[in-house]
Amino acid sequence: MEAVARTVAERRPDGLIVAGDLATRRRLAHRLADLDALGLPVYLVRGNCEGRGFDEQVKRCANLTRLTAKPIRCGKLHLSGLGGTLPLPFASRIRWREAALLGTLAPAPRANILVIHPPPYGVLDEVLGGLHSGSRGLARWIVRHRPELVLCGHIHERPGVATLGVTTVVNCAMGRHGGGALIESDPGNHRIEMLPPVTS
Repeated sequence: MEAVARTVAERRPDGLIVAGDLATRRRLAHRLADLDALGLPVYLVRGNCEGRGFDEQVKRCANLTRLTAKPIRCGKLHLSGLGGTLPLPFASRIRWREAALLGTLAPAPRANILVIHPPPYGVLDEVLGGLHSGSRGLARWIVRHRPELVLCGHIHERPGVATLGVTTVVNCAMGRHGGGALIESDPGNHRIEMLPPVTS
């Protein structure tokens, strides 16, 4: 949060997008309050760390908006989102079934940004020395519907920028491998700067 607050103060973005894994269940209320206090619009989806009560706690914060499958207008852009992650071989507080949830996403309108917790399969999704752990269904959805930009997290080891078909994918995970991303967006033109890793 210190790195986020510092970047917001220095770079003065129009808004902040959080692609999940904001906090553990015990710290969630504090982290949401910290984001709310930044005083700018914050758009977010739930990761696999937040636990129950996420939606209700977000509603209590004036500057926070939980993204859903239904796109919302944000200036010239449209934002939509899905939270949660794939069923995993280890404990996770929130899981989703690809087909059902991806089926709720509307076809991408012009100038669409999709915010989703896991990356698409084969794109910025390597763990444990190269094992791909992204969503195959999401990869197919992206190729079919061609959103301009997809923002994800979940795989903290692989922040960066890549393409899938005509779509730009940004894994904006923060931590010792990355510090998020600063994105200047206009329809058809997204300028992306990956920020340096967070140091303690």
